[in-house]
Amino acid sequence: MSKMRKTAVVTGGSGGIGGAICEALLEDGYEVAAVDVAGAARESDGLYFYRCDVSSFSDTAKVCADVLERFGGVYALVNNAGIQTHCALVDMTEELWDRTLDVNLKGAFCMCRHLLPSMLREGAGRIVNIASMSARRGSNLHTHYCASKAGLLGFTRALSLEAACRGVTVNAICPGIVETDIVRETLAWKRETWLDEMHVKRLGKPEDIASAVMFLMSEASDWITGQAFDINGGIITP
Repeated sequence: MSKMRKTAVVTGGSGGIGGAICEALLEDGYEVAAVDVAGAARESDGLYFYRCDVSSFSDTAKVCADVLERFGGVYALVNNAGIQTHCALVDMTEELWDRTLDVNLKGAFCMCRHLLPSMLREGAGRIVNIASMSARRGSNLHTHYCASKAGLLGFTRALSLEAACRGVTVNAICPGIVETDIVRETLAWKRETWLDEMHVKRLGKPEDIASAVMFLMSEASDWITGQAFDINGGIITP
């Protein structure tokens, strides 16, 4: 790892997966800025909370400037903020479509746009985008969500080409069914179907995703960039 101070920004940092990522980073000695639109993360030694709508270019610019002033630089960015709603395309409003892509895809653009220049100047950094297995396959009533997460994979591949030659790696993780609030409603009727599809017969835990993020933060991942990792218990296989 670079001799840079271990500092990280995690969007959606007060949620299930985001919270687990923050905890894993803290345990590894990082100072962490948790960015979320609702619900404050519990601040502690090394953990700072910033309320922000990641789809707002101006709001993220202010937050990122504050974080850079506090930390003096950011080594790692985890774009985890995301929303999911259920709606058939024939019923979907323009507002619902736009809001989903604004949070899930534009949010990653906003955060990278404001923090990547600092990483490039330092010649070191890690960006991890949290996509979804829905970026790999269709999902009923989720055309907007699938489009946003598939877009995030394209964004990851393209940005890796710009950043790797200057010491910054960019990768994505595609979680399967992780037991968090975002899928709790669907789990009520689809749990057994999903479990039947999985090779590992359990739902994912937020810590499973956090472990993958930490691998991508480590020196062991120095030669990995532009990749998407499927962490899903085998529910999708090549």
